[in-house]
Amino acid sequence: MPQTTKDFLSEWGMILPPRDTRVPETAKALRKVQRLLGEVETRPPSTQDLQSSLRQLETAWRTHRSLTRVPRRVLKDFPWAVFQPWARDGHDLPYDQEFISAYREWLKANRSGRHTARLIPPYLRGFPEDKPFREAWRRTIAGILLDGNDRARLSLWRERHEKMGILAEDGPQLLAQKILAEPDDYSAILGEAGLTGFLEDSEFVRVTFRSLLQKVSTRLKTFPMISEEESTALLSILESRPGTLRFADMRVEVTEALLNPWLERSPPEAVRVSVRSFLQRILGNPNIRRNNWVGIDPPLRQVFLRWLAEETLETFFQILSGTAKARHWEQRQTFWRRYLDTGFISDAWLALGPDAASLVQNITEVPRGSWAELKGSQASQSVILFRIRNLTIMEWSHDGAGRIWIDGTQTAPSLYRRRYSGPQLRSKYDYRFRHIGNWQWETETWIRRQTGIRPRRL
Repeated sequence: MPQTTKDFLSEWGMILPPRDTRVPETAKALRKVQRLLGEVETRPPSTQDLQSSLRQLETAWRTHRSLTRVPRRVLKDFPWAVFQPWARDGHDLPYDQEFISAYREWLKANRSGRHTARLIPPYLRGFPEDKPFREAWRRTIAGILLDGNDRARLSLWRERHEKMGILAEDGPQLLAQKILAEPDDYSAILGEAGLTGFLEDSEFVRVTFRSLLQKVSTRLKTFPMISEEESTALLSILESRPGTLRFADMRVEVTEALLNPWLERSPPEAVRVSVRSFLQRILGNPNIRRNNWVGIDPPLRQVFLRWLAEETLETFFQILSGTAKARHWEQRQTFWRRYLDTGFISDAWLALGPDAASLVQNITEVPRGSWAELKGSQASQSVILFRIRNLTIMEWSHDGAGRIWIDGTQTAPSLYRRRYSGPQLRSKYDYRFRHIGNWQWETETWIRRQTGIRPRRL
C-alpha cells in the first residue's frame, strides 16, 4: 500500500549535521596569520583620543627625553596621530629630529617588527604634503623595513616595497608608471601594493592618481599618432566605472589636465574624440549640467563646447544622409564646415523628430539627453541650432529653409531647451535662406555684414 501522509509524518525526523568545529578554528588561525603579517585592517581611533595621546607623548618626552616611561596605548596610537594634518599644528614632536631618532631606535628594538608594521598604513593613509616631514618618516620606515632582519610582520610590506616601490622617495610616481603600462590592471596593481580597503582612497593613492593624470595628459599631448583605441584605454584608467571618476573631488584637476594642452592648438582627431567622449560621460554639456563645470575656467569650457559643436554638426549631417536626399546635405556640410574649421561655431544643439532620434541612437554614440524633441513636423525631420558670434542659426533638414536671428530678436530660439515646436522655429526671423541658386555666397555675405568674420576659403 502507498504510504499515507500520516505514516510519512510519523516516521519523519529532521537530521541536523554535526557542528563543524573547524570553521571557527580556521577563522581564528587566519586572523592570527593576518596579525602576524600586519594585515589586519585597522582604522584610527577618534581624533579626541589621538590628540590626547599626542599631548601625553609630548609631555613624557619633554620630561624624560625617553620612550621607556610612555604608556603602551599612547605609543600604539602615535602612528595614527603623527600623520594627521592637525598633528603639526602647534605640535613640535612630529618634527623633533631627536625624538624621531629615539623613536627609530625604539622601533628597531621591537624584534617582531609589530610597531613598524603599524606605522606603514597610517603613513600611506595620511601621506603628508610637507615633503621634508614626509621624507624624515619615510626614511625611518624604509630603513627598518630594509635593514635585512627577518621579521615576519614586515616581510609582506618589504615584498610590496621591493616589487612596487611604495616606500621609495618617488613611490607614487613609480606606481603611476606601472599602472600606465598596464591600464587594465589598475585594481590588481593597487592590490599588489597593499593599497586596498581603507587605503584605496588614501593620500598616497591620491598623489599616485595625480601623477597618473599628468602622465596620461602628457602621453595624449606628445604622441600625435596615438589611436582612438589607445587614448580611450588611457582615459579609462581615470574612471572607477564608466561615467564616474576614481576621485570625484578632482574633476577640476582632471578637466584642466585634459583640456589645457589644446587652448592654443587643435589635438589629433583620435585624442579629440576620446577626450570629448570621456568628459561628456563625466561632466556632460557645460550648458546643461552647469554644476559639474563650476570652478573650471571659461576658456576651457569654450574648447569643450567647440568640440561638442563639431560632434553635433557631424551628427546632423549623418542624420541627413540617412533621412534626406544627398542634394539636401552635401552643399550644406561643405558650407558650414568652413565656419567650424575656422573656430567660429561655438555652440550647437539638435532637435529631432522621432524617426531622426531613433536613427541617432543607431548610428552614433551621442548619449541620451544630447538633443531635444522636435514637435509639429514630420517624424523624419530634424533641426540644428548653432551660434556664430552674435547670431543664432537654424538649419532645417530636407527642403526646409534655414533661418538666422540676431541677438536681441525676441523670437530667436535659445539653445539647450528640451523641446521645440516646428511652427515656432518658422516664425519671425532676421534672415531666411533657401538652398537653391547662389545661396552660399548670399548667406556668407549676410553673416559677414553682421559679424565681420570670413570663414576659411575652400
